[in-house]
Amino acid sequence: GNSERAVRPPSRPRPPLLVLRAAPLPAYTSMDLGALFGGSSAPARLLIERDQFVLDGQNFTVRAGCVHYFRVHPDLWEDRLARIAALGLNAVQTYVPWNYHQAWNASSLGPARVDLDSPSRDLPRFLRLAHGLRLRVVLRPGPYVCGEFEFGGLPAWLLRDGPIELRTDAEPYMGHVERWWGELLPRLRREGLMLDDGGPVMLVQIENEYGHFGDVSEVEADRRYLERLADLARRHLGDGAQLFTSDPDDLAKLTRGTLSPSASRLGSEVLTTVDSCDVPEDAWAAQRSFNPPGRSPFFCSELWVGWFAHWGEPARPNLAAQRARDVAERLRRVLAVNGGTGSVSLYMAHGGTSFGWWAGANTADGMYLPDTPSYDYGAPIGEGGGHGLDEAGGDKYAALQSVLLEAPSGGGSSVPSSSPSASRPPSPPAEPQPLREEPPPPRRLSSTVEVELPEAVRLMEAETLAALSGGGRCCDELPLPMEEVGCDYGIVVYETELPAGSGGPLQVSRLRDRLLAFVDGEFVGRMYRQQGWGRADPKGLLMPPPRPYPRTLRLLVENLGRVGFVDLPWFSRTFLLDQRKGILGGVWLNGTLLNRTGPDGQAGWRTHCLPFDDAQLDVLRRLPARQPSGLLDTAGSVALGAGSVALDAGSVAVSVAGAMLHLAQGSDRDSPPSLPSSLPSSQPPSAATATFYRGAFELPSADAGADAWLALGGGWAHGTAWVNGWHLGRYWLPEGPQRSLYVPGPLLREGGNELLLLSLDVAEAEADGQPRWARLYPSPNHTGARSAPQETAAASSRQLQIYSYAAAYSATKLTSANARHAVVDAFSHLEGLLSLGSKIIRLRAPAEPAAQRPSAAPIVAAIAAAGALLALVAAAYVFRAGRLRRPWRRRDRALARRFFLV
Repeated sequence: GNSERAVRPPSRPRPPLLVLRAAPLPAYTSMDLGALFGGSSAPARLLIERDQFVLDGQNFTVRAGCVHYFRVHPDLWEDRLARIAALGLNAVQTYVPWNYHQAWNASSLGPARVDLDSPSRDLPRFLRLAHGLRLRVVLRPGPYVCGEFEFGGLPAWLLRDGPIELRTDAEPYMGHVERWWGELLPRLRREGLMLDDGGPVMLVQIENEYGHFGDVSEVEADRRYLERLADLARRHLGDGAQLFTSDPDDLAKLTRGTLSPSASRLGSEVLTTVDSCDVPEDAWAAQRSFNPPGRSPFFCSELWVGWFAHWGEPARPNLAAQRARDVAERLRRVLAVNGGTGSVSLYMAHGGTSFGWWAGANTADGMYLPDTPSYDYGAPIGEGGGHGLDEAGGDKYAALQSVLLEAPSGGGSSVPSSSPSASRPPSPPAEPQPLREEPPPPRRLSSTVEVELPEAVRLMEAETLAALSGGGRCCDELPLPMEEVGCDYGIVVYETELPAGSGGPLQVSRLRDRLLAFVDGEFVGRMYRQQGWGRADPKGLLMPPPRPYPRTLRLLVENLGRVGFVDLPWFSRTFLLDQRKGILGGVWLNGTLLNRTGPDGQAGWRTHCLPFDDAQLDVLRRLPARQPSGLLDTAGSVALGAGSVALDAGSVAVSVAGAMLHLAQGSDRDSPPSLPSSLPSSQPPSAATATFYRGAFELPSADAGADAWLALGGGWAHGTAWVNGWHLGRYWLPEGPQRSLYVPGPLLREGGNELLLLSLDVAEAEADGQPRWARLYPSPNHTGARSAPQETAAASSRQLQIYSYAAAYSATKLTSANARHAVVDAFSHLEGLLSLGSKIIRLRAPAEPAAQRPSAAPIVAAIAAAGALLALVAAAYVFRAGRLRRPWRRRDRALARRFFLV
């Protein structure tokens, strides 16, 4: 996690019991809670009558915006909430990720105490700030939250003791949940944050999109699970909040994931809501079928205004590329449902950043897809707090604001006579409206800042590892998963001794996720968790030549994020259990399992846990640093252990133990060069691999507290960065699409500042003679002179394979009750295929070396096959709809038009 030292402790004065007079305050300044709502002594209640929310006896429409406090620097919480209020919203929605608040205690060998007090985890303060800006709160405390967060918000220590049933009524999972909620929910009640105590929390969600995972209609333990969660919430919170569930507006998922009256004794108490809401009228019809008559106010609990990004994907996938006017039109249609009383939550109003190790991962059609730190989401409030723009330059903030401010007031809106709730007379607002003044634009750096990194510490040296991990854990017969050694996040290093004379290929089974191999401290090569991802050879690494003496093998394994969402209900339970990290299988050298036992009878694997928390960073700063070595220019030579590197203007010659390897500049990294059998099939060893770099930079007073973006170029490829102890997240320049890391203004101070980089890999630019550089910019996405790798034909061909497989998989869903959505998915994949196909043809220019150009035949064949398959899908869908004698809805007609256009 991030260093709490990098956060200025907030001022938290206790509100007076009686306020006689309140001076006017700016929109972005906290207000005294006692003066907020006119001093009414009766507790507020959110009720449901005649398909309408009713607050304090007046009609109320929820207009919420999602912002995750854990993705925003705590000194910026108030600024982001003020921008949400100025957007025209009357509520804020947030998840509460369990793993963010409860870590593993290595001393007691059990879960640590729940942290709701440190600055970046002070949820009560965040809720008080929202209240001070007259924003109500829609709280989503999980225990599973998804949100592209690490493991969907579940603690990794749940996996510590092996297989465990998650997200169902089973022990020990439910025992941990009860203890977690037993600390979280009573705290909200004690601090007066619930609606009936005069606080802002009015809606509380139970679980999250459970229809993707469980089945309350068929599995008794799943139904008991949701009921048990609802009972826990009532026990701790009383009747001060309306409980609800949220699932996609799809009948199959609603059947599996909601406590409807026909499935549960709590069907009349827990409101069913829907997300997605592509066709709002259909979504409300689906929602009403799972709520008692008259108790179904339309609430689109997630109206997606954009989308997130994975490493290696295009910069703006599908939904993230939505134009501002299209998002505004979707919002207008949602608000118009039920006579203009539709409630909504924008997902996201402000996306923020998954700092530290908190970015999660997804899976699609068998592909593991780690998420980027940026969670900008194409939201109306951008990652840095400014107005979000679409690809055409359209202002999403202004477009959505115009719709929200033109619509009837969210609080106390009158109900038209055509509404089912027409018997309730028009009424004044139920409460003062949120303050609408938008804060000034965020401050940015006045100019680019160059950062020198003169100090370097090699991570793979024995002294460094021993100092950071206290010697590590010894000794195990086989490498253990990270969770079993108490290393939930970050990096783990496995160390063993290779016998004299050993050599041959090195293979690892069930690797999670990315591995760097070192022999006697020198880099050998890399592996990835799945074939075809990251251009690794699945057959293994060829080790250096045998030696007549023992050598030390160290395997650095990086956790790239646990998957938190799988859209396969029959597979999700097993898949969640497969989220342990590190090496889950074994390590083989030349076909022999490395489970050797030393002459003293001890097993041979030592494990170093490296989460790089505050304590380890302090140790790192005290280690003796040296001038960075291995920085290559266009001429000269650099010593690298037992080998050397000599450079001239056209090639690189690498000598390792007497063998020579020549690499031409600009060689294709997708296919390894021809190698003698005695050399590793990887890039040459580099002093910049698995090395910490530290540097300082000065800022004038005018730039203190100004936002910036950290950009890296030259030979930097993959690693992670800290500024003044705050973990910004990982960078991965060859994969993209994210090219820079957001640096919140509160981190930057006048005078001296610190940048710390952990370089886990270097790019071919190291051999191209391009010096590495690090700079702070006043705006994001600076790439230097290098082009983004995803703009090559080879990279686009890899995306083409993914889209082809995804299109075929969508067709297999046709027989399910979700067939309509399967067709939508298939069309989106076909559009991706056509787009990528034209892109590949464009990129297959004569300037690109012939060896790097993919053949056109597989491209044409893949597009033709996908097109034929989708034609069959569409025909079968039309036939199925006709057999069911279901009248074509507006969406069906739109699908047909879209198919013929494609």
